[in-house]
Amino acid sequence: MKESKFTIKEISDLFDNTRGAIRFYEEKGLVNPKRDGNGFRYYDKDDLFQLFYLRRYTCMSLTFQDINEYFLRESTSSIDDILSKLEDTKRNIEKEISLLIQKKEQLEHYTKTLSQCNLSQIQFIECPEYISFQSDDFDEIFHDNLDQLKKLIQAMPYSKVNCNIIENDEDFIFKTCISIESSMAIQKGIVLHPKAILFPAAYAVTKVVRVNAEHYHNELIQHIKELKQRCLDLGYTPFPYLCSSLILVHNENGIPVEYYRIYIPVKKIS
Repeated sequence: MKESKFTIKEISDLFDNTRGAIRFYEEKGLVNPKRDGNGFRYYDKDDLFQLFYLRRYTCMSLTFQDINEYFLRESTSSIDDILSKLEDTKRNIEKEISLLIQKKEQLEHYTKTLSQCNLSQIQFIECPEYISFQSDDFDEIFHDNLDQLKKLIQAMPYSKVNCNIIENDEDFIFKTCISIESSMAIQKGIVLHPKAILFPAAYAVTKVVRVNAEHYHNELIQHIKELKQRCLDLGYTPFPYLCSSLILVHNENGIPVEYYRIYIPVKKIS
């Protein structure tokens, strides 16, 4: 490496920047390359130190606009202005951290769920109260209020696509819907529309089942019937409604398969 003289390749490698980024800094007057006796552009130690300062600011998630407004010689911002900007940036980072933690938790939950795909175990869990917006009613619920639908979408992963299944005397009725826990709906400003369905908190039996994707409807019903009978054998009365959620679409040896988690609310037979 030449003493106090760096090519654009050397500078970009040192700071893990693209040449385009270095050129951008040059266009903005933040670095000032010189030319040697052969007319080749090079960067000196002053440019090196300037890039150190820029790296310090960008490592704190400050944008070039921030740097230009608050940290260059031409800046007229006061110390209080700079402190206020740093506090805003810190709050934004805290939000990002919170979001990353949520993503990690959801990833851990999904990993745990997938690990149950090859098991035949059932579990008893407490299901919180939740609101369900069924697809049949979407036009009436959201036609004049897409803002509520947007809030519901933005609430993911707390809002989830699932299928409400109602059992009558002759058949099982499947209703695709988007659901969210009532407490989270309040936090997200999602209004309970008269057409929405409010499901009370309940004790439920749950199980992950595998079905052939081409015959999923009939196979899923068969799994539901078997699970309901298992509940009866254990001394529980199943409610006439239940929920299923698709957790994985997969292909096994050329056969399209789907994995669902079934939730059946139950009560103990007295």
